[in-house]
Amino acid sequence: SSSPLQTTSTHSMHPFLSYIHILIIMFLSLIPALSSPSPPSSLPFPILIVVFSSPSFQMSSPSDSTDPCLYSSPEYLTPRFILVTGIGTTIALISIIENTFLCFLLLRRYSFRSSPLLYLGLLAGCDIFISLSYIPLMSLNLLADMAESPLLLNAWFNYMTPMITISHIAMTAQSFLIVAATFERYQLTVNPRSSTCFNRRRPFLALAAVGMGILTKFSMAFELQITRNSLCEGTMVENILTLSTLGQHNVYNSIWRFFARTIITVYIPFFILAFFNARIVCVIQKADYIEHLEETGKKRKNRVKEATRTLIFIVCVYLMSNILNVIVTIWEYIDMSSLEQHPGFYLFSVDIVSLLTVVACSLRLPIYLTCQSQLRREIVSFFTHLIKARQERFMDSTIVTNTRMDKEEEEEDDLSSSSDLLSPSPLLNNPIDH
Repeated sequence: SSSPLQTTSTHSMHPFLSYIHILIIMFLSLIPALSSPSPPSSLPFPILIVVFSSPSFQMSSPSDSTDPCLYSSPEYLTPRFILVTGIGTTIALISIIENTFLCFLLLRRYSFRSSPLLYLGLLAGCDIFISLSYIPLMSLNLLADMAESPLLLNAWFNYMTPMITISHIAMTAQSFLIVAATFERYQLTVNPRSSTCFNRRRPFLALAAVGMGILTKFSMAFELQITRNSLCEGTMVENILTLSTLGQHNVYNSIWRFFARTIITVYIPFFILAFFNARIVCVIQKADYIEHLEETGKKRKNRVKEATRTLIFIVCVYLMSNILNVIVTIWEYIDMSSLEQHPGFYLFSVDIVSLLTVVACSLRLPIYLTCQSQLRREIVSFFTHLIKARQERFMDSTIVTNTRMDKEEEEEDDLSSSSDLLSPSPLLNNPIDH
């Protein structure tokens, strides 16, 4: 006879099929966008980058003056500078510190690497790349415009293409790692007996998630081209960024960029995570699941609940940080002209999308500390050993210093005593007259 949990898995196919039906309807509504021509290279720079689903890099552009080298500041520069360079850089630095620590903590032990914590460790690694790239790609670009520094802007152009490619590979790998972790948690929630299967295949699933990021985003390095304007050398408009020939190709745009990148890397992870997260919440609220947990050991019950709660929070943060990105991306394909009529909303939306991505990266450690008692103990143990080691080194150095000082004092005493023995007696210097 099948268990109640196995019965749950058979009923879970019906909402899944209806969910696929919704996705098909959404896809059919976007089909007309495939016949539209690719965006011309004369589009304003932020629009080009948003079409690429990239962060908002507002490049300076020449004004309508007769002087082709006359610099015109981007719109809303001051508030965007505060938002991106001020707030965004601070959050990115916090995220780098947190995720570097998490990556070291979660990947240093074999017991962690052979458990679902492998996903969290690799996720921390992706977060490091995303947060590291945010500062030079986003903050430095606006700083160059704010300071009107051709030197900073030229430096930005030199590393922009490879860095944006690496950052988007990391973002896509991050999405698929969360999908893999959520799918595994859903299967373990519905059928706990599948844990053995996942233990064997988990490294391959994690590797496949990273591979999907590389496969779908490596071509971004060939979609942009930087043209140098020799007439404006040494100015803010010395370099011009446009789409390459490949980036303007209609077949490439409709088939590769839309199908293989926008749908696979943006829509599918978002809606799959929304579905599985909702299903996990529904399953854990059912009475048969609660009864099953009560039959297991107390420690295992707590671990399962904590792991499930952690993943639910991670997915919720991911969905909230990406919902604006999904809305803007769909809007671009359905009605791009209406977005161009609201440039302020467009610019700030893309800036906020980039900022929310870094915010999501910085929230990993607070989520783990709140939900995972095992990681809390590991972190406390790590810092306890670190403090003890520092105290021991301090004590050792103090002992060595004191020993050295004692030896020096003894040597000084020996020297003083030997000098007393070698000095002539006062009786010899002052003989007594008889």
